Amino acid sequence: MSQAPILQPYPHSGRFSPGSPGASAHPPAHAGARLRSLFSGLATAFARHWIWLGPTMIVVVGLFDLTCTLTAYHEGWLVEANPLARAVLERWGAAGLAAYRLVFMYIGCVLLVWGLRMYRVRRHLGRVHRRIRAVVWGGQIVLILSHAALVAWWSYWLLASA
Repeated sequence: MSQAPILQPYPHSGRFSPGSPGASAHPPAHAGARLRSLFSGLATAFARHWIWLGPTMIVVVGLFDLTCTLTAYHEGWLVEANPLARAVLERWGAAGLAAYRLVFMYIGCVLLVWGLRMYRVRRHLGRVHRRIRAVVWGGQIVLILSHAALVAWWSYWLLASA
């Protein structure tokens, strides 16, 4: 009992078509190399653009926080704990608060990207710059933890109000 061949090369292309007569039952040897090349390319692209992961997280959480804040303001439930944001809210209303939050979200993203780029050059910095980098990283950790606390707070608030 003979099995029908699974793959056969197209003429002059090096590609394989299923079920053609005279083909080997195994894919070509370079298919694994192509797959490795694909994963290597994805890893390289991620390594090149990983620096945007933190700012993306800050923007997503910041927009979530802004949406929940404006919803609570319009429903009359908002008690703004930040004195500067409270002053902006009293003077310019919801539009001013949204602008205030978006500006500070942008500043947070700039600081995070700057800190991550400083991390890339950490081997080339002197002792004084390393201390500055440590302070910047401490600020970044506080920034990330405060955004995580905002998500927890608003999640509790949304569940309690439902």
